[in-house]
Amino acid sequence: GRGWSRGVARRPHQPKIEAGRDLQLTVDYELQRAAFEQLNTKGHKGAVVMLNPQTGEILAMASNPSFDPDDINNDVKWEEIRRDAKNRPLLNRALNEYYLPGSTLKTLTAAAALDARITDKVFFCQGGGWTPPGSGRPIRDDEGEAHGNIGLVEAYVHSCNQYFAQLGVEVERQRMGEAAARFGLKVFTNAADSIGSGSMHGLWNTENKVLNDVLAPLNSTFVAGNKISKYDLGLESIGQGYVQLTPFQMAFVAAAAANLQGNVMRPTIEMGRQPAVQSQAMTPETARRLREMMAGVVERGTAAGVFGTTVRQAGISAGGKTGTAQREVP
Repeated sequence: GRGWSRGVARRPHQPKIEAGRDLQLTVDYELQRAAFEQLNTKGHKGAVVMLNPQTGEILAMASNPSFDPDDINNDVKWEEIRRDAKNRPLLNRALNEYYLPGSTLKTLTAAAALDARITDKVFFCQGGGWTPPGSGRPIRDDEGEAHGNIGLVEAYVHSCNQYFAQLGVEVERQRMGEAAARFGLKVFTNAADSIGSGSMHGLWNTENKVLNDVLAPLNSTFVAGNKISKYDLGLESIGQGYVQLTPFQMAFVAAAAANLQGNVMRPTIEMGRQPAVQSQAMTPETARRLREMMAGVVERGTAAGVFGTTVRQAGISAGGKTGTAQREVP
């Protein structure tokens, strides 16, 4: 379907490829269409990933701008698609584009702290920001926002940057790196090595090697070596700085909190596959606490203005984490 653009397509005049066996996909047609239309009609460049957090089944994965698959058999239209450097319609942004996750990554930081039993920390959030030791550079909240003394739950619900920067430094580099690895990120000791780190081959829950290779996402990365300063670690703890994730990986970070065991499931796209665990990102108790915090985001926090009334009127229980990246660099 549209929205599944990928940099692999049969060009006109290539020898005809014999059709293989049919695959019954886990993708829900209505969800896929709705996701793509929401991106396309509003002119957004980006991606949507929906999945079942208990099984890893992909329900929708849309990327925009995209193209009509029928157009690759038309020489003129194919050339237009191939040469469109501005929109890059052949790029699957869900799998193969990096975005700063911003505050959505506070889910990982919160899980690392909870699993390390760092649960009762209260930090001070002020208009001038928090300056990590040895940096002389403050980490601020949006528009000089100040929450005063604040604890974990309220900091998550209201997305306090200063709190989570301090929390990540409190958890410290090694445990933050270990948590990132449990969530499926590739962890590096220095930032230079994380650039161009390649793709995650063999990730999908399938015996089909071609499918595994074609859908291999870029490695999402986290830097946690001894050379990383407290300022760098503070930025990464709020989804800024050296950290880089694909929308695909970020969906699985959020899904781990929704998973009843705190597991990251291996992604599945073939109907009928037995669910398979990739890793345990956190304890079941930490996952339960995170679900409560994520519900608070929707009910009374940063997502309440957009989703709170809607989900209440629909009688739906929902949780989430908002995020906006400012592209700060270390």
